[in-house]
Amino acid sequence: MKNAATADDIVSDVFEKMVTHLDSFDSTKASFITWLSRIATRTLTDYYRWQSHRQNVEWDDVFSPKVDEKEGPDGQLLEQEGKKELLLALGKLSEREQQIIELKFWGDMSNKEIAETLNISPANVGVILFRAMGTMREILGRD
Repeated sequence: MKNAATADDIVSDVFEKMVTHLDSFDSTKASFITWLSRIATRTLTDYYRWQSHRQNVEWDDVFSPKVDEKEGPDGQLLEQEGKKELLLALGKLSEREQQIIELKFWGDMSNKEIAETLNISPANVGVILFRAMGTMREILGRD
């Protein structure tokens, strides 16, 4: 995230919810990290829903990618256009598909971790991810 204050607020919300609901944690249903990941995922989802109702969220408002300083203005423009295309393509996927892609690529989670977080099977995660990536390729016009 670019905005450190917003990131701090979100982390604070996650930990506040964790402490508030700690008595509802059941280690027989999921590991602590999975339980906490669910809280974090819901908190982020709520934040971005709220944010999208306030304004159009741009890719660069959410992520602060590293740009090679040697890259010229043309390369930076192409990179920005690619990000906008990607963001638009992601927006055309279902909420479940978006969530799985976010957890997989930005959350760096395995299919098993995603399955535990979303309370679905790892095989289902794989199928949804495979189909979503195929849809993204079609939307972006790539083979």
